[in-house]
Amino acid sequence: VSWMWDQGKAYDINVATHPDGTRERWYKFERPNIRQDESGRATHIYFAVIDSRKDIDLGNDNHSSKIIALPLVPQRRVQILNPSPPATGGGEIQLAIKAEPDFDPHVEVDVESLSFGSPGAVDFGKGIKASRSEKSGKDLVVTFSGDFAFKPADYCAKLLGKTAKSDLLFSYALLPGHSGPTAILSPRQPAFSTQETLLVTVENFGLAASDAASMKIILTGSDGTPLELNADLPEIQPSGSADLSVKIPQAAIKPGIQYQVEMITPCKGSQPLVTKTKVDSPIQ
Repeated sequence: VSWMWDQGKAYDINVATHPDGTRERWYKFERPNIRQDESGRATHIYFAVIDSRKDIDLGNDNHSSKIIALPLVPQRRVQILNPSPPATGGGEIQLAIKAEPDFDPHVEVDVESLSFGSPGAVDFGKGIKASRSEKSGKDLVVTFSGDFAFKPADYCAKLLGKTAKSDLLFSYALLPGHSGPTAILSPRQPAFSTQETLLVTVENFGLAASDAASMKIILTGSDGTPLELNADLPEIQPSGSADLSVKIPQAAIKPGIQYQVEMITPCKGSQPLVTKTKVDSPIQ
């Protein structure tokens, strides 16, 4: 998976700030968890907090530990209307800012404040400004023209600006040709159940179900001779797993020998995941 990391801190001890400016200066913030809405957007972040070092927080004292929830500014729903990426050196992108029950883009978007382009450029004030806007039903279509200078690693564009009330407005849009959330498959440590069966559990850490596919497993013993096996991977749901029982040809595995195991797991839209480990074969 090719991750793109934003600059800056995700949070610090000043994030628990009330609208009147009052700060809850907790000593430590831990274990952040995100609450999402039906569109997958982050709406709240939860922390375990404490007002002292853990070793001096004792029973019946004046210290305190709690779980707190902080509201987040949710990103707006947007969609790039272009069927293909803009041409290198310059082009035009039309971006639809979607209306929602609590958000009317016709009156709530400060179009002149909008900046759009590669996230790394927009974050540092180098995005493209809007050239025009028009209504499309309840949605607002904003056109950006210029050299967007998207990098090969960019799979999305970032929108940054203000609302008519000068509140933060932002969003991310998948670039044409890129898919949405994908499966992230990872095999666990394999083990022999018998000399003719290798057990492997494959987990999906992605946000989308995986496709049925074939996983390659290569066993190499002390003599250096590889044994190549293929295992059928079923569709695996997000946060799900599949237990595979891989059949091995009779007498192909020697008892009591340590084998190098190379597992090649397919990853849709990315390079296959190659995992290497060692496994001892069972003693007869």
